[in-house]
Order: sequence, then structure tokens, then C-alpha cells
Amino acid sequence: MVEPTTVTREGIRVRLRPVEDGDLDDLVPLANDEGVARWTDLPQPYERGHAAKVIALAHEELRLGQSAYLAVCDVDSDALMGMTSLANLDFESRNGEVGIWLGRPYWGNGLAMEAFDLLLEIAFERLDLTKLFGIVLEGNEASMKLFKRFGFQEEGRLRWHTKRDEAWMDKIFYGLLREEWERLIGRS
Repeated sequence: MVEPTTVTREGIRVRLRPVEDGDLDDLVPLANDEGVARWTDLPQPYERGHAAKVIALAHEELRLGQSAYLAVCDVDSDALMGMTSLANLDFESRNGEVGIWLGRPYWGNGLAMEAFDLLLEIAFERLDLTKLFGIVLEGNEASMKLFKRFGFQEEGRLRWHTKRDEAWMDKIFYGLLREEWERLIGRS
């Protein structure tokens, strides 16, 4: 079952925790960025009302055990840096969807890698899932590199599925099995 304590995890520089009402003011400027929106489903402009809906949805889905939308925070200051998620959780089949985005000030310094590592640990160890999948838009080289770094395999693609900046983009599906993750971290 998904509980707030189950999905809270701390690394060297990053803490993952359930998103809180107090994150609203920090969420808006991070998400209100064309560079973030290009690779996510975040609307532009991103306003307080959007953030309030996301936070309310995150609370409700965590309460229902359907998803865990987590704040990616600085471990020392608890400053919000972005969000990550374990969504569409299916405990019968023991799988779920992972995603992550960071605000522009936090790009390119390994924070996404640390946050993603913590997210996989929560999914496989604390929630006992056996498979994770993620969806990346074609051209999002940083996300494709992140997924591959953690052993995700391309499982399929929806061609010309999304239109951004007047260009059609494929959605690429990646998957990772628990046993593959365990081999990657040296547990099997």
C-alpha cells in the first residue's frame, strides 16, 4: 500500500516526499517554463490554479493508493526542485509508471539521476513492484539517457502521437523489470 512514509526517501543531495500544499508557490515558477513544458504535459502558461489542482490530485491519489506524486527537494533546505511520480499503480500486476521533471535551474548536475535512483528504490523495495514503465517524447535526450542509464529497455513507440511546436513526435515506451534493476545494483 502507498503511505506517505513509504514514499519518502532521502539521498545525498535529494529528498523525495509527498507533495505538500506549501509547495504551491515554488511549483509555479519551476513549471512555468517552455523548456519543461516541451517534454511534459504541463500547460503553458502554468499558473497557481494549475499547481493547486496538481497538489489536490496528488493528495487524493496518494490517499487512494493509485499514485504517488513526489516533490524532488534539496535535502538540506527542502527547496522544491521538481517532481517525480509513481503513477497508474497496479498492485495486482505489481507494476507502475514512473516519470520525473526538474526545473531548469537544476538541470545538468546529476540531481535527476539521484532522484530517479531513489524513486526506483521506493518502487521495487518499498512497494514491491516487479515492473516499471515510463514514456518519453522523442527528442528528449536527457530523459532517454536517464532511463537507459538505469537499465530501462525500449518496449515500443507510438508514432506521431504528440504535436509540439508544429512538429509531430513519437512517444517512446521504456520498461524495467525488478530482476534487471537488481542485477544493475549488484543484488543478484
